[in-house]
Amino acid sequence: NRAVKALKADADWTDNEGATKNRVDNDWYYLFDGVDVVDVPLVVGTYTVMLRNVTDQNDEVIPNQIEIRSIGRAGPQRHEIRVRLTAGAAGTGAGQAAYRGIEEAIDSLLDDSDWSDNLGATSNIDDQEGYQGDWYPLYDEDTGSDAVDVPVYEGGEQIGTYTALLRNTLDEEGEVDANEIEVKSIGKSGSEWAEERARLIRADEEMSGEGADELEEQLEAVYSAVVGMNEAIEPLREDSDWSDGSGATGNSDDYDKHDGDWYPLYDEDTGGDAVDVPVYDRSGSQIGSYTVMLRNVTDDEGKVEGDVIEVKVTGQTGSYSHSMHMLLSRDDIIEMDREITQAAWEELIEVVKKLEGDSDWADSSGATSNKDDLDKYEGDWYPMFDEDAGCDVVDIPVYDEEERIGSYTVMLRNVTDEETGEEDSNAIDVKLICGSDSHKQIILVRLVREVEANPFRWALFGGEGVKLTGSVETGSYDSTLGPYWGQTPGENGHVGSNGDIRVTGSAEIHGDARPGPGHIVRITGSATVTGSTDPLPEPVILPPLDDFEVGTQDLRKTGSAKVTFIEGTYYYDEIRFTGSSLMMIEGNVTIYCRSFTQTGTARIAIRPGGRLVMYCKDDFKLTGSGLINETGVPMNFQLYSTARSDENEEIKLTGGSEFCGVVYAPYGDADVTGSHRFYGSIVVGGEVHGTGSTEYYYDEALAGEDSLKIKTLTIVVFEKEVQEAGWQEVM
Repeated sequence: NRAVKALKADADWTDNEGATKNRVDNDWYYLFDGVDVVDVPLVVGTYTVMLRNVTDQNDEVIPNQIEIRSIGRAGPQRHEIRVRLTAGAAGTGAGQAAYRGIEEAIDSLLDDSDWSDNLGATSNIDDQEGYQGDWYPLYDEDTGSDAVDVPVYEGGEQIGTYTALLRNTLDEEGEVDANEIEVKSIGKSGSEWAEERARLIRADEEMSGEGADELEEQLEAVYSAVVGMNEAIEPLREDSDWSDGSGATGNSDDYDKHDGDWYPLYDEDTGGDAVDVPVYDRSGSQIGSYTVMLRNVTDDEGKVEGDVIEVKVTGQTGSYSHSMHMLLSRDDIIEMDREITQAAWEELIEVVKKLEGDSDWADSSGATSNKDDLDKYEGDWYPMFDEDAGCDVVDIPVYDEEERIGSYTVMLRNVTDEETGEEDSNAIDVKLICGSDSHKQIILVRLVREVEANPFRWALFGGEGVKLTGSVETGSYDSTLGPYWGQTPGENGHVGSNGDIRVTGSAEIHGDARPGPGHIVRITGSATVTGSTDPLPEPVILPPLDDFEVGTQDLRKTGSAKVTFIEGTYYYDEIRFTGSSLMMIEGNVTIYCRSFTQTGTARIAIRPGGRLVMYCKDDFKLTGSGLINETGVPMNFQLYSTARSDENEEIKLTGGSEFCGVVYAPYGDADVTGSHRFYGSIVVGGEVHGTGSTEYYYDEALAGEDSLKIKTLTIVVFEKEVQEAGWQEVM
């Protein structure tokens, strides 16, 4: 066993280094494992291990074969075992079984929210009888048993077994880490064995943004941290003693560079500290940077350990940063392939962008086209479909310049909504596997799309119905591009209702007219609707308005009186502006009132830099010269009203006034008549009545964007290349 472990760690059995340090031609020599393995004492006796290289018929050394001779002695008794070890020559059964164990462990751990407790996949964490050193068996909740000697089948025939073991790591406070764990899977097939090792790190914070572009920068920060973690491996591997303050730990005694107990890693190859090291993508563009900090570990006697150290890497991209922490043991250094890892993260970003373009992750179209094709499933996972390429995302080649270095596959798994028990159309698990013949990198994310609770998605919406007569017209524009009159009118002047929609006269709806479920659109005269008239699939739920307090004093102005609001929140009972009076808004102002009336040539003027949010309990009547919103942005005037149609309270916008703002009244009606020009959105719970020659231009900037979130991100970092060997007794 000791020989096999030492030889596994030795990449070249033909040189005079590592396990074969004592190598001689055509004869036996002692195994070297820190010391010569000669007469090593055990409780019952001693053992000696010798090696001999294997040669071919031309007396050339075969690089991947070696003979082991282990001699055990106990008193007068002696026993010898000889085996021939062949690296990388095991049949595929053992390797496949080992990798299957890694996959099953990942799936079990993905469903376990805490890797430090005695539940789920880590149920055996406190069962000392099941331990093998620091390792304990994975518990598989699906089968209700430990993952020990689990049979693996291919084409209906058993090809081997695997045993999946876990080992916990410690966080920065020295506690068992809930978000980091090591996995070891041992595959067996006949007299062949294979081992795979992986470290799983789960990001403990969500990532969110308005679309994949904002997520991209955050993912690049994580990737920068992953690169930094891997780049730290080589200096630490070359440093034979992590306690002596030289080599990688050269800054341990330079307290000017310390941050508490942490100090920067020193890289002898570059001759500098690993601080703000740039990270580049495959095109050569810098996407971020990383900093590597070290902290020494002491044993029970307070002595600094030479073979154990803490590593903390922070990746930085723009305003985003991400940190990774690892307790590293010299025996457990697992290395990843830089190019494969780089490709994996770049492809993940592209996958997120493609999924963003699929509006429903629970159906069998778009990216999830394979959802109902059971022949393509691997457990709960199925391959993602790429509509642009017209194929499944399976074994897609990855190139470094013109050289193929590996391939990647993307698998999806649907998520069940806990409340409804149905598959969630806005949540999905993604598993990206990128690998070469010797290395793999696996990244798992749970992608969640959160639809913004925004009522202002219509030019006009009336919960109980919409009636538009005369020469009413709807259209759209985008206030982020400037005022309406400088733009080509858009076709997003949508009208909606939970009831019927009636469009008569010469009314023109440049957009959809969507009635409620089971309701219709009635079009008469020369009226037209350019978009869809299909009923909504389900009623629109208008969020209620919380009750609010108003003041006890009135605000009444007439003649040419003027009131200027600079900043702040104000409370009134009745507000009434008549004659040619003026309400001037020059800052961020909020007003609570019982009712509001404006008549004659009175007006509200919102100056550049101003913003008015008004809460009105009862009637809101704007019949004067209207609202002069000089900012041109509807969200700079927001009216929220609890007016109730069953109490004859209403929102009334009449006459020839202009209105640039948004109106939300979930319990009342809205009456918009005359020759208004309206910019923004009106949403009410009652009916909308529009007559005359009023024009409604919906501001497309009000629609906002659905946000994308990565709820959990699990990285299978530094996945070791498969270690395989077959043995045969040669005595």
